[in-house]
Amino acid sequence: MDEGQKARVVEENRVEMDRPTVLFAVPEAGLAGVISASYLVEQLGLKEVGYVDSDLMADFMVVHNSQPGSPIRIFASNGLAVVLSEIPIPPKLVMPLAAEVASWSKEKGSNLIIGMTGLPSARRMQSEEDKIDVFGVTNDPELRNLLPRAGFKPLEEGIVIGIHAAMMRECILRGLKNVTMLAEVYPEFPDPAAAMASIEAMSKLLGIKVDTSRLKEESEEIRLRMRELMRRTQQSMQEPGKAMPRVYT
Repeated sequence: MDEGQKARVVEENRVEMDRPTVLFAVPEAGLAGVISASYLVEQLGLKEVGYVDSDLMADFMVVHNSQPGSPIRIFASNGLAVVLSEIPIPPKLVMPLAAEVASWSKEKGSNLIIGMTGLPSARRMQSEEDKIDVFGVTNDPELRNLLPRAGFKPLEEGIVIGIHAAMMRECILRGLKNVTMLAEVYPEFPDPAAAMASIEAMSKLLGIKVDTSRLKEESEEIRLRMRELMRRTQQSMQEPGKAMPRVYT
């Protein structure tokens, strides 16, 4: 690969991190991961510390507070970091991005990367039940025993394709623990309820407290605000030849 196409983390503001847990979220089915991560950044008061740069997304910029910047930003506090993308990941960026985030996480002393995403659910579309299952898969035997106690259902059989599969691989290669969270989602609509279920499961796993009441109150506003991102995400997942994130069970 051309050197200029590789992903690299650029740190603009230094934050002291003591073995942080790294959360990783990109736009996928139901936007569950993106909604979860955005809410956590706001609720926990995480500071923007940097971004990911790559020639492979040179034609993407976002604007916040009149300031242009990278669509993949990094937020952090002492014990938690969030890598959050506001665009669907181009296929050629999947492997470089996973490798760079895993490498940066290890450099910061992290021993756990949590991928937050959604699993399209026919059961949710066909049922009026409020319960949303959050599945979990990990490369660590100890965490595998802890996941059910935090409310996760085990993903016993399946195939993971895309950025989270790449992240699993990079964590195995670097000796990092990895958990991929998959909340049942409505695949075609922004799904704040699935995001809420994800946050609750993640909070139990990490032993932190996050008030999700505001997320529930603002669900309709979030659905409206994220319609355009959902449209772009669906469009990306439907383009032929693109290995976009999917999970088969």
